Amino acid sequence: MRIKSFAACCVSGILALSLVACGGSNQAKEESVKEESAEVQETKDAKQEKDTKQDEQETKSEAKEEKKDERQVLGTEDEGAVEIALTNGLEKQIVSVSLRATGEESYANNLLSEEGSIAAGEEVRLFVAANAAEDATYDVLVKVEGEDADVEFAEVPLASISKATLMQGDDVAYVDYTTTSGEEGSTKDAAVARKQAAEEAAAAEAAAQQEAQDAGAEQYYEPEPVQEEYYYEPVQEYYEPEPAPVEAPSETGQSEDACAGDVVLRY
Repeated sequence: MRIKSFAACCVSGILALSLVACGGSNQAKEESVKEESAEVQETKDAKQEKDTKQDEQETKSEAKEEKKDERQVLGTEDEGAVEIALTNGLEKQIVSVSLRATGEESYANNLLSEEGSIAAGEEVRLFVAANAAEDATYDVLVKVEGEDADVEFAEVPLASISKATLMQGDDVAYVDYTTTSGEEGSTKDAAVARKQAAEEAAAAEAAAQQEAQDAGAEQYYEPEPVQEEYYYEPVQEYYEPEPAPVEAPSETGQSEDACAGDVVLRY
């Protein structure tokens, strides 16, 4: 009897252990499924977030390109050409833009169209030839609406910059720029130095001319007045001789001779 009871207890224990084991196994499977579902969901969320960001970037890029295309283009957009975002920082409208390599005598033709212009604060796209050296500089000549004299921006490193703003101040024209490597720069100091050198050279030339005039004045002698000589053309007077009186013949009809010195008179 005791043996049967012990056997029954053993069987009951085994069954209980089996149930516990089965329960634990099912719970583990459920947790594993939940973890897999969470990983799948994270992957989906990450992919969706990535796609959203990519779409946003593409949208921004498209919007940027559309905005970029609306700007005026100066120069030729050849392959490899340097593109510069050029801004009119002057207070008036620009109606003409010409370039030349520094050192050349003449400027090229106007890069704007016949009726084209750049408003104050407007940004345009300027293209510089691809064959230009990185340290090459250019002179930029612009005509401002309402101004008689053109404005020249000298020695601008257009071949190595990505942004440029045309400026005026302290009686000089200069360019503030950003290089292709992101460094900030300006031609203002060089423009001020050129202006001072030109003024000093002009002052030296004026002083030399004044000195030469003063030296010439010290060596100048007033010439004595020259007495003018007059020539009178002699005048020849002509008198018409009076005719000799003629006497009538005598009544006798005979001639009479009379001597008057060496002259014989006949009557």
